[in-house]
Formats: sequence, structure tokens, C-alpha cells
Amino acid sequence: SWAAVVTDLVNDSSPQLGGDLDTNSKNISFGDSSGSTVNRLTFGAGNDLSIFHAPENSFISETGSGNLKIQASNLILADVDGTNFFQGINNGAVELFHNGNKKFETASDRVNITGHMIASGTVKGTKLSVDDSDKATFGSSDDLQLYHNGTDSIISNNTGNLYIQTADSTVTLQRTNGEKFVKAISDGAVELYYNNNKKFETFGDGIIVGDGDGGVGLTLNDGQGNANVTFNHAAGVPDQNGNA
Repeated sequence: SWAAVVTDLVNDSSPQLGGDLDTNSKNISFGDSSGSTVNRLTFGAGNDLSIFHAPENSFISETGSGNLKIQASNLILADVDGTNFFQGINNGAVELFHNGNKKFETASDRVNITGHMIASGTVKGTKLSVDDSDKATFGSSDDLQLYHNGTDSIISNNTGNLYIQTADSTVTLQRTNGEKFVKAISDGAVELYYNNNKKFETFGDGIIVGDGDGGVGLTLNDGQGNANVTFNHAAGVPDQNGNA
């Protein structure tokens, strides 16, 4: 005999499909959801994944113990007019947009930022690259600026004083090859150099002029290149006090 066919889908509490459901070019419509069992499309044995619209917002909700994965060859999140928020490119970059303009992009060895970056915490990394004349700025009014103008490197402070500080060590200004200009030692001397030879040094009772190689010279002038007082002391040459 023929099995009874139930055609009352409203009152059938467990209808089943024997094959794929063809919408016949129609929509499947859900009303606003007022709870977990009302107007939701659910997936999983425990209804872990659900898609629904509440009175004001739409939701894709994952409540299970696993993760929610959105998979695509290229993934784009955009507004209704097609303006991108986010783009993930297969085997490539992740891009973030502002008002349709790309502001952040990952690369294999770095990230690229278009515009300014404002950090409220600590930024860590192995290298920060900034193009010529672009600046790293500090302070609410860009008071401290570090940049390279294509020819020279510049540290510019526009408010207050500029301090270079160290805890318990030494501050040294030098060339990239190690040739010293100035050396300031914590709780100790300040040293000035000429062609990497120390020529001036402070100590507890005053200053020392010379490099310790037997030659000492001190010239005081009027700022116009005219020497007023000159003291010289070289090996075998008497100084102003007659000391050889």
C-alpha cells in the first residue's frame, strides 16, 4: 500500500527532504528573530551556527566550541555600494580601507601604511621605514620630529627643551665609522674630540686641554679669527710659564 503523504507542512513538526530543495526562483523569507528558536537559519547538532535578523541588526552567530571561519580565494568586506572595508588576497596581502582608500597593507617582510600612524601604546619591530621628507612625529602638536629630507637627517624640537638622556652609562656622538665627536660620561667627564683625538676634557677641579701626546694648545680669540691669547706647550718648547 501507499504510505500516507503528509501535505500539512505547518503542522508537521519534523518534515524531511528526500533531495535538494529547489526554490523555483523564489526567496526563502524569515521574519525578525525574537529568540533562539524564532526565525533563524541554524546549522549544527546543537544549532551552533545561526543566521538571523533582529529588529535592527543582522547576525551570523557562532555559539559552539569551535571557530567561525569565512573562506574564500579572495575575501572582500564592503558596504552596499561596493566600497571596500577589508580585502584578503589569496597568498598575498591583507588590506584595510578608510572611505574606500587603502590605508594599511601587509607584505611578506613588512606592513605598508598610507598616511599617519598614531600609537597609544608600545610599537615593537625590527625596522621602521619612512620615505624621504616623511616624518616620525611625537607630541600632540607634532612637537618632536625625526626625518630625512633626501640630503640630511634632522631631529627637530619645536616646544620646550630637547634632552638626550641615559641612566648610568655614556652618551657618545660619533660618525658611523666610530670616530668620536663628543663623549659625556655619567658622573664623570665631558670630552671633546678633533679627528677622533681628545682635545678637551672636564674633571672635578676644572678642565684639561690636550690629547696627552705631548702637545697642548689653547687659543682664545675675539670670534673674528683674531687671536688674543695663545698658550702652547709641546715637547721641548717652553710655554708662557717657561715650562718645557
